Amino acid sequence: VVESGTLMPVLVHVYADPLFLYNLVAVTPQANLTGAVDGAINQTTVLTGVVAALFGFLTLGLVGLLSRQLRHLTIQLARIANGEHIRPRTGGLVCLSETDRIAVGIGALSERLEENQRLIDESRLGLEQRVSERTATLTATLHELQNAQEMLVQTEKMAALGRTVASFTHEINNPLGASVTALSKLQETVAEIQAAHVAKTLTGSAFSQGMATIAAAAEMVAHNLGRATSITGSLKHVAADQSHADIREFVLGDYLQEIITSLQPMFKRGVHTVRLKSAPDIRMTGNPAVFYQIISNLVINSLKHGFEGRQSGLIYLSADHDGDQVVISYSDDGIGKTGEQLSRMYEPFFTTKRGSGGTGIGMSVVYSLIHDELAGTIHCESEPGDGVRFTIRFPRARLSKEAP
Repeated sequence: VVESGTLMPVLVHVYADPLFLYNLVAVTPQANLTGAVDGAINQTTVLTGVVAALFGFLTLGLVGLLSRQLRHLTIQLARIANGEHIRPRTGGLVCLSETDRIAVGIGALSERLEENQRLIDESRLGLEQRVSERTATLTATLHELQNAQEMLVQTEKMAALGRTVASFTHEINNPLGASVTALSKLQETVAEIQAAHVAKTLTGSAFSQGMATIAAAAEMVAHNLGRATSITGSLKHVAADQSHADIREFVLGDYLQEIITSLQPMFKRGVHTVRLKSAPDIRMTGNPAVFYQIISNLVINSLKHGFEGRQSGLIYLSADHDGDQVVISYSDDGIGKTGEQLSRMYEPFFTTKRGSGGTGIGMSVVYSLIHDELAGTIHCESEPGDGVRFTIRFPRARLSKEAP
């Protein structure tokens, strides 16, 4: 556009209207638009500066306020840490600042935690006291049970010895009775010879017959007294071991034979048989009564349980070395045991003869003696109708020395 001979730049805007079929053209000098834009920019710059200044003042104010509140909260927390209880003043929480409310809340939480800790401490002390009392009670009960167990062991030992003595009394009557009968016959024969000699009627044949009778009677007396002496000696030896826990050296095989001899009166003559086989070089130092208790209880178990309803019974007993251990094997050909009886065999007071005089102590005593006195093990195998087989093992270190 040329105005007053000067070329001026303008902005042209064309508006087309299809309905009225005409175009509207607007011409605006560029200088006018530039001035308007510059004015708007200047106003925007001023406004931005004002806003920035206000924002800065507000930020500084907020930072200062937060800093003071945080310092105040730090002080309150320090008081709580020192054990003070922060509580709201008169007027409640409404009159407090936010930091005071936080401090009061933390103080209340601290009090609750302290109370909970106090309750926990009291509960712990009470629990420790109850545990201590219960432990003392259990310890006392354990001591009583141990004493009772020792008494049961001693009772069973004396009971076994009593059974042996009773059987011995019955058994020794036979050789002593036979000896008395033989001595009576001997006295009668001597009296007849003396009477014939005084009457001058003693013949050579009568004298020879009388002397033969005297010799037979004397032989019978000697035999029966020897048998009685053997039984008495075995019983005396075993009874002394039972009554006194003396430590001495003995040969295991010989002592097992003494045990079987002392138990012989319990066997039915010619019906029950014990076969013993032992290595001759097993020398031990200890209390032999332990082995009497073990073997006698096993034998009594066979007689009372294994051979029940049987006309005869056979027991095998052996002792031998196995490396650094001694092995005692015991078996019978009795009626055997069920699985339940095997699993409960060593339980105190477990017996299948409760109504027939069984106490259920014997096998428990056997187990205790083997584990406690011999530091060994016992294992049993059995099936109904197939007898029992016991294997007892204990360290060879308990051997004192071997015979050459």
